[in-house]
Amino acid sequence: MSTIRQLSILLTASALAACNGSSGKNEEVTPPDPDAPTLVAVSVLDENCQAMTSPSLVAGSTFCIEAYLSKNNAAVVNTSVTFETPLGSLSPSSKLTNSDGVAQVLLTSSSSDIGAADVTASSQGASDSASFEFLRDTNQTTTLPVVSLSSFVGDAAINSAKQGEVITLKANLVDKENNPISNQPIRFTAEIGELNTSSWLTDTNGNANVLLTLASDSQIGAATAVATYQLDESNSVSSQINYQVLSADDIETPVVQVGYFDNDGNFVANQLKLSVARQSDGSVDLAAGGTLGLSLVLVDENEQVITTPTAVNFSSNCVLNSKANIDEQVLTINGEANSTYKDISCAGANGNQDQIIASVTVNGSNIILTQDINLLGEALGAIEFVSAEPNSIVLKGTGGVGWQARKFISPTASEF
Repeated sequence: MSTIRQLSILLTASALAACNGSSGKNEEVTPPDPDAPTLVAVSVLDENCQAMTSPSLVAGSTFCIEAYLSKNNAAVVNTSVTFETPLGSLSPSSKLTNSDGVAQVLLTSSSSDIGAADVTASSQGASDSASFEFLRDTNQTTTLPVVSLSSFVGDAAINSAKQGEVITLKANLVDKENNPISNQPIRFTAEIGELNTSSWLTDTNGNANVLLTLASDSQIGAATAVATYQLDESNSVSSQINYQVLSADDIETPVVQVGYFDNDGNFVANQLKLSVARQSDGSVDLAAGGTLGLSLVLVDENEQVITTPTAVNFSSNCVLNSKANIDEQVLTINGEANSTYKDISCAGANGNQDQIIASVTVNGSNIILTQDINLLGEALGAIEFVSAEPNSIVLKGTGGVGWQARKFISPTASEF
């Protein structure tokens, strides 16, 4: 019996010892290292911030750039991360990490952002980089940008200049949506003259300007200037203009324009000013026997009125056939010439068409403006008294000895 009691006590003690287990007071815990470095890990994801098999997309697409910050194997939260890359546009360029230690931004591109580059994320002295690539879209032929070239002397657009003058060559680079492309090199060449540089970067408006100097003894004649944008190794776009180098002794021929100033003071070139409104097709309607006032103004290339008196001739087919009148030749006064057109019998019963021709000769060149007129057919408008024979009559039965009675017959419309 005592043996059984001793055995029971021993088993109970063993069970109590097993339930108590290890208190853990004797285990050693390592505290976080306050001097441990911050680690940055960068990933290139698709535009939905999901993993992708390869960091390559067609130019015009969008990447999601993700940075993960950690320290002592734990996420670093509410900490600023700065992103940088030479290709494409980051939005935004810096971001705070969230509760998971993650900061995400978007990397967008245009159709001209073609090539490979690295994107770098930096924070608290640590950084990491990842590579990505924007590919040219081989399935679209309209993705190529457009470059256009123009030339100026001062503020005036020109296609000729004299020896000793300086021409500004201006190239403009835009994408397929007509948006300016900045920070891209444009290469320039010119057959006559000396360029101050052979290439220049486009500005925020997509413009790149270089100077072309014509020496006092430059070759005289026609030449070509070219602006070229090299998209990649196998693709380029270019634009060219023709220009002419004149002798320094040449007398400049002023530019003359003919037209009129509208009510807002804007110059309308190559049209006559009329006293009646034009129809949608540009012609005007004029009643039979009607009168039309017309005028024109002579201006220079800067739309300044040319005050020198100049002869202007007006004519038309009806005028030549003596069926209409017009002031056939007038002199400009303060640059303006006025004339009046009047139909005599050109309209007829069924109407007619006429064309007024205004011509002026300036600097040996003949400038012609025309205006079509729709002459409306003659119509009965009123009856007026002309004469009567005899000049007095009386009604029968009312007296009037010696006077004759008359019978009235209503005329038909055709008798008028």
